[in-house]
Amino acid sequence: MARSDERELRDLLETTQSEVKRLKAELAAREKAAPVAPARDEKQEAAELQALRTQVQSLEKENAALRSARAEVEQQLATLTADLGESRREATLARDEVKLLKKQLEATNQALTKAKGKRGSRPANKRSLLERVRELFGGMKPSEELEAARKEIARLNQQLSLAQFKRRGR
Repeated sequence: MARSDERELRDLLETTQSEVKRLKAELAAREKAAPVAPARDEKQEAAELQALRTQVQSLEKENAALRSARAEVEQQLATLTADLGESRREATLARDEVKLLKKQLEATNQALTKAKGKRGSRPANKRSLLERVRELFGGMKPSEELEAARKEIARLNQQLSLAQFKRRGR
């Protein structure tokens, strides 16, 4: 071999050695930056895989239970919504009934006031002949009209109280 061939081989060897050193340094730097996980044996991996499968199964069971509970809650919600609608309808009817009873009570109070006004505080000898005849033959006396009106007012007040109690109870 000639000296030039030897020199080329030596230069190539030096270049190769320097490249190997550079690659080793780069590898060491990478290992420091991100440590390599140690090799795992198959038994350990199988055990972890089985544990994960078990965990997935338990999560699936829990998911199914939650879906079932959600369906029950949705059914209860639908029932309660229907009950709420019915209660609202009943409350509206009760309000209407209370309004009607108040109107009846007002009309009865007006009739009572009118009856008191008709009778007045005049004694029998001061009343007109027509009023005295009405008392004798007209059926009800003004005092009976007054008493009937009072009874009607009491009855309407009782109905009103009952309707208001029912309304508050709902």
